Amino acid sequence: MAMPNAQKLPREHSEMDEHHLLTFKQSVPWWFRPSLRETPFAVTDFIADIRGRLERSISRANPAMGRIFQSRRKLAQAFSYRAARDSACFAKTGYGKEEYVNFMQGTLDVMHRAKRMGIPEGDPQFGNIGTSSKEHTSGRPIFLVDLTADEKKLVDWLKRRENITSVFDDDELRKYVSRYPSTRYVLYATRLRQNITEVLQAVPDMSLDEEWREACVDLCINEMITIGEENQQKALAGIVDDDPGESYLSAEPQNVIDHYVAPRRGDATALRSCLSLLERVFAAKASEGDLEAMQAYVQEWNTITKKLDIAPNERATGGIASLAITCAAEQPSEIRRWLGPLSS
Repeated sequence: MAMPNAQKLPREHSEMDEHHLLTFKQSVPWWFRPSLRETPFAVTDFIADIRGRLERSISRANPAMGRIFQSRRKLAQAFSYRAARDSACFAKTGYGKEEYVNFMQGTLDVMHRAKRMGIPEGDPQFGNIGTSSKEHTSGRPIFLVDLTADEKKLVDWLKRRENITSVFDDDELRKYVSRYPSTRYVLYATRLRQNITEVLQAVPDMSLDEEWREACVDLCINEMITIGEENQQKALAGIVDDDPGESYLSAEPQNVIDHYVAPRRGDATALRSCLSLLERVFAAKASEGDLEAMQAYVQEWNTITKKLDIAPNERATGGIASLAITCAAEQPSEIRRWLGPLSS
């Protein structure tokens, strides 16, 4: 499918950053939010821009590889989508250039080993090319496309450290591998993430001890209550009026979803209010250590926010809930990954 004609992106670096971060809001971590609230730019505008830059950078490093990149349009578009998306996710949210390049190299390594490329949700080619499948780690839908002989050559060349470093070191990519110092943004839950980091400092990576897990989950619950309490009460009025005894807090997740959420799926405003209900019942189940119920509520949360196009950084309590599940179930190394950098 051909992309629409692309708009020129802002020339000023910080202005470009803010539009970039907002355009890819669904991929930006929950704890990082750009100050800009509206943008005229689309994902396809950034794909077209970085695609041209990648083509020129690759061609300077290796003209033969540049010609392959130029001619293999579906691969070029798919790689450019990931490069633009992960620039917003990594390079511009505090992880920095090295982490960004590491992630891009990891993507190429997977393509090289599998001999195919993946088209994830968000890529304009999603659903139009390839064979339907699911990501092994997340279970999210993805379409898979076998690589041609020339594409395998390009991927093999590009995944080598000296080559991918050369490409992303090119001045063409300067606005994608860094965030300009004056770019405006907000960081969420900085103190919470610092507190959990301090708890984990004394925890070995393979620790199965429950005490530190409970401490981290409690920190998450307290943060959720602090963030959501005022608006939560207003939103719950009218949703749980038929349950003055608050028995919904101890009910099974499916019963809560069927009784309170399902009837409101056709009304965007009412469905948005259900997020406050999910915050409330999630905190109750988290305090009981009911991991299965916690997971059920986060799954329903993700279904609603996807339907309403609410990004993780537009309602940070969803990210905190996922962090609580990670603290309850995963190893410390995975929890540290979820925390993100503490300064940006």
